[in-house]
Amino acid sequence: ECRQIVREAVRLYTERFPDRVHPSFSVFSNIVQTFQETGSVDNKKRKRIKKATDDVNLTNILAAVALNPHISTRQLERESGTKVDDEVSNKFHPFHISLHQELHGNDFQNRVQFCEWALQRLQEDDMFATKILFTDEATFTNN
Repeated sequence: ECRQIVREAVRLYTERFPDRVHPSFSVFSNIVQTFQETGSVDNKKRKRIKKATDDVNLTNILAAVALNPHISTRQLERESGTKVDDEVSNKFHPFHISLHQELHGNDFQNRVQFCEWALQRLQEDDMFATKILFTDEATFTNN
């Protein structure tokens, strides 16, 4: 009816449905382009990644985590081509741990120096130890 002219289709829609919100020219243009590319006005079908429900996929995912405990679920999904099921991912920790337990260079000397400094401060202030926040040596991040 509009001879595949987008502006004509916009005008006709406005005439036929005056009480509705009128979509822009680009909306009509995108619909026409989608129809020309796919033969349908529906949105493009999205590929769904299958879940890792069978034993082979589950074994592969668990093996990948065993090899690299710092791997993310997104990276697992990209590499395996399967969706990591919530049931599987809930068995893992939702953070990446970074350990800092190796001593380097002057670390021993720095520790001794800190201990001597702390002892001196304790002699000056009996409550000094209550003013220190002690943590473990792990750093947790979300990425």
